[in-house]
Amino acid sequence: MAIKTMEVDKIYQVRFGGGVFTVTVAKTCAAVEDWIRNVESVHSERILRNELVAGISIQWKKNRVCLLQVCVGGSVLIVVLRFFYRLPTPLHRFLNLSTGLKLYGLGVGTYQRRLAGGRLKIKTNFINDLLGDGDSSIANLLKAAHVSNHGECLLYLQDHSISVSDWNQSYLEVRQILHASLKAIVPFYLARFA
Repeated sequence: MAIKTMEVDKIYQVRFGGGVFTVTVAKTCAAVEDWIRNVESVHSERILRNELVAGISIQWKKNRVCLLQVCVGGSVLIVVLRFFYRLPTPLHRFLNLSTGLKLYGLGVGTYQRRLAGGRLKIKTNFINDLLGDGDSSIANLLKAAHVSNHGECLLYLQDHSISVSDWNQSYLEVRQILHASLKAIVPFYLARFA
């Protein structure tokens, strides 16, 4: 697993599960709109067939949602919410696609309540929880999906020092970007086996 910066504080590449994911860290509506346009262009056939799948996650600090992460195909969007007065309309529309966008997350029981109750009042399609009733673990799901570097992935996902780091700073550290990316990539990747 590696991270490569293409443009400082904007576009990154993350390697996971034999693939490379392009990660957009969005602080502006324009970056969000560009990401959505790209996803809709690349996945137009899936959208038409109501087969678009996305991994979703949030990062919060002291009960305040700081980041919204979405992964579709080889593309991840990390929305740094502190830079937005309101949720960009294209993102709101995308997360509520009546065309059947299927959202997947890990341990997402409180996500929709937190998103809807936050400052930006984010509403989404139903989020499917890949951990289900708690009988599954992320480690078991990754092993079942034959993720070769699942141990390294778990270190980032479960690293307490990253989870409690400052998510409201003006820029995200590389380890935070990797952590946030994986929280959306893993459910997207695992949704194929659901």
